[in-house]
Amino acid sequence: MPISIGLTQSNLDKGQDYLMDVSDPESINYGKHWTAQQITDAFAPSEETINAVKDWVVSSGISSSKLSLSGSKGWISMDITAGQAERLFHTNYHVYEHVATGQKTTACEQYHVPRSIQNHVDYVTPGVALASPARAQAKVAADTSSMSLADQFAFLGLGNRTLASVVNDLSVCDRLTTPACVKALYQIPNGTSAAPGNALGVFESNIGPMGSYNQNDLNQFFQTFMPNIPQGTAPTLQSINGGTAPSPPNMTSLEADLDFQVAYPIVFPQTTQVFQVNPGQFSPFNQFLDAIDATVVFASGDTGTGTPSRSPAEGCLTPQGVPGPGGNIFNVGSPVACPFVTTVGATQVNSGNSVNVPESAAVDPINAFSSGGGFSNVFATPQYQAKAVSNFIANGAKGLKSYSGNQALGANGGVFNASGRGYPDVSAAGKHFATFLQGQFAGTVDGTSAATPIFASVINRINDQRIAAGKSPVGFVNPALYANPGVLNDVTTGNNLGCANNTVGFTASTGWDPVTGLGTPNFPKMMNLFMGLP
Repeated sequence: MPISIGLTQSNLDKGQDYLMDVSDPESINYGKHWTAQQITDAFAPSEETINAVKDWVVSSGISSSKLSLSGSKGWISMDITAGQAERLFHTNYHVYEHVATGQKTTACEQYHVPRSIQNHVDYVTPGVALASPARAQAKVAADTSSMSLADQFAFLGLGNRTLASVVNDLSVCDRLTTPACVKALYQIPNGTSAAPGNALGVFESNIGPMGSYNQNDLNQFFQTFMPNIPQGTAPTLQSINGGTAPSPPNMTSLEADLDFQVAYPIVFPQTTQVFQVNPGQFSPFNQFLDAIDATVVFASGDTGTGTPSRSPAEGCLTPQGVPGPGGNIFNVGSPVACPFVTTVGATQVNSGNSVNVPESAAVDPINAFSSGGGFSNVFATPQYQAKAVSNFIANGAKGLKSYSGNQALGANGGVFNASGRGYPDVSAAGKHFATFLQGQFAGTVDGTSAATPIFASVINRINDQRIAAGKSPVGFVNPALYANPGVLNDVTTGNNLGCANNTVGFTASTGWDPVTGLGTPNFPKMMNLFMGLP
């Protein structure tokens, strides 16, 4: 049983100031990112803390050879039996299963550490916290897997068209989103260069043997939509605690397939990496963050104002703060509302529209899909988005009542926390994606999980040009984007779903909103902005 003890770190109270110093475009230190060693030196626990925790664990009868200290020095990890863990923490572990998703998590009701080391330990995992809901999962818009390709196209309203005939046809983008559609929407030119050290990293944490991409699916996608990408092109595996990729033949994750089928057409010839977490490990996202030093882009979720793993009808909160049927207070997942990640919502080309008509917020009430968005009950509004959030609350909330602060949950009939961190930050297309899955055309797929690799790939392309010009990668992009919202295409129509089926949550409006954020990427404008910064 893998156990990790989070050690009390140094200077965490200064972390936000350090980040903003290199991320705020008005700062004289913009772009002067710290090295991994500088980060470790600034935040590492004291030697006293490290030694105290190690001595305590060894004194309990666990061999020192089982202990390992993470590269950041923030974690002491060990692989021990459940019995040893229960004796160490004076607790009993159980396996909890999420009723809606089937996700299983090992946890305990409480645990104990000696008083003498309590100041040296932040928390233990697995511990009292259940795992965050799994990342937003892409959804097949309609199950057409048993249909012939001709029948699938008829179902999509494409008549007797063939795959070859729609590859570069922009008139179908309201029904079938292809790489050509994405490039046209956001004015993305074909890539021509690949700066060393600038691979696009994709995090995969799906559970089980079908947790990664399938190379055969990538090959078929490339052959059909991007024949300039050589067969066999694949991400480099960055294994975290034993994660493996690709998936065995005829077994794959729709999520992972979609990630790379969306990203490669934008970033190629730039390379990619897959950060694959061992599905048997706990807290996979923590393991991922401990393994990288990069811009983090995350999907906002596919259930509107509910948490990412629940339907809108289940995900909202009661006045007691408990999610479930009858709740009418908008709920927020994790880590989508963390103020130090860039969260991406979803948009769509409305039926009958062309790529030249502004997009709308993605919403499909029939399949309970809509762009996730809202306000955190944990994190306060960060300064970089304070003006944008204030403008939305004053002009875009459209009659929705609010409360202020977690302690006032639901006060005065409020359904969202007006003092919380708002998300998403940005958005991109998230409907009708043409996808290959397990050896065949899978029809269309929806999800913020499609939008996220689009935006991440745009950032990757910008980094490619900055590195070629002798500049640093962009790093944390939120402060620069909120200071320059004109580099994004403002999305002003549509909504996400509320707490009950077919109800409206938030509505897209002029400026930032908790449905589509600041808007979708305008590649030329974003490139000009970031190339003009130091």
